Amino acid sequence: MFEEVNHILNEQVKPQLKSHSGDIKLLSVQNGIVEVKFIGACSNCPSQFHTLQDIVESTLKKHIPKVKKVISVNETSEELIDFAKKLLNQNKR
Repeated sequence: MFEEVNHILNEQVKPQLKSHSGDIKLLSVQNGIVEVKFIGACSNCPSQFHTLQDIVESTLKKHIPKVKKVISVNETSEELIDFAKKLLNQNKR
C-alpha cells in the first residue's frame, strides 16, 4: 500500500503543493494510517491542517479506500539539530 499511496501523492497532491513552493514526504503507511511530513513552504504554513485534511487526506481516501487517516509528523532533522548544537557551542566560547 506504501507504493500506491506514494503514487497518488506524486500524481495528485504534490503538484498542488509545489505550486505554492511546498512539498510532502511519505514517511509510513501502517494499518490504513498514513504518516507524512510537510516540507518547503508547507512545513510552517498556517493552513497546514486544512491542507492535510482537504487535499491530502481527501485525495488519498478517494483513490485508496483502505486509507483511514493521514497524520502530519513534525520532526526536526538530525542535520538541523547538529547544526544548532554547533552554533550554541560556538556562542559559549
